[in-house]
Amino acid sequence: VFSPRPTSINVPTIERTMVLSGAKAWEDTQNRGGMGGGMRIVMAGPGQGPGGGTMTEEQLNEARVRRMRVQMQRLTAALLADAGTPWVDAGVAESPEGKADILETKEETGRTLRLFIDQNTKLPLMVQYQDPKPMVMINGGPGRGPGGPGPVGAPGTGGGPGGGSGMRGAGPGGPPQMTPEEMQKRAEEMRRNPPPLGTYAMHLSDFKKVDGILLPHKIETSLDGEPNEEWTIEKYKVNGSVKADLWEKK
Repeated sequence: VFSPRPTSINVPTIERTMVLSGAKAWEDTQNRGGMGGGMRIVMAGPGQGPGGGTMTEEQLNEARVRRMRVQMQRLTAALLADAGTPWVDAGVAESPEGKADILETKEETGRTLRLFIDQNTKLPLMVQYQDPKPMVMINGGPGRGPGGPGPVGAPGTGGGPGGGSGMRGAGPGGPPQMTPEEMQKRAEEMRRNPPPLGTYAMHLSDFKKVDGILLPHKIETSLDGEPNEEWTIEKYKVNGSVKADLWEKK
């Protein structure tokens, strides 16, 4: 569960729940307050398949499982230096701060996943990968109606470990919301014109010992060198007990 905290008045707290359990996956995003009100986005239900056909719930689940497996691979590479696939030596990176050994492996997407390890501390510095740049559909507000996708970088829509596209609601007093027909047309345009790939980098810092294991408590993700997302991790639980119903969709 990800619960970014607001940093100023009228900025909402976005709570994201992402669950991958074997061959099943589900996710839920809730906007708790702020200018947009109590909007809730649940990533489930019927959707569009290849060629514009409707995807079944089974197909949607398979797509979520594939996406979450890739996200999990990136996170375990960052936290545990374990991607679940063999690493190969990819040379050495140099910067004014020092040198880092580079390890490479292949993701389920077929794209390259790189892990940079500090030669002095032996700690992971960065995980680098490519992913489609995020797109946001705005329901109301500037850009209403037919046209291109909305702005990049809305809460919960970044291409970081939790990536994906999303939809935002208009605030009070904004322009009228898009009709279902307009939303469908916008979604079809976005599918016909998929976003280009961007280079994402997860920068790891603020390492602290947790049950004897050094783990990063700050993860900053950049997209093509520009800040995209920042996590401050308040607590880890190592080998904690987990009840089976934790993975059930609420």
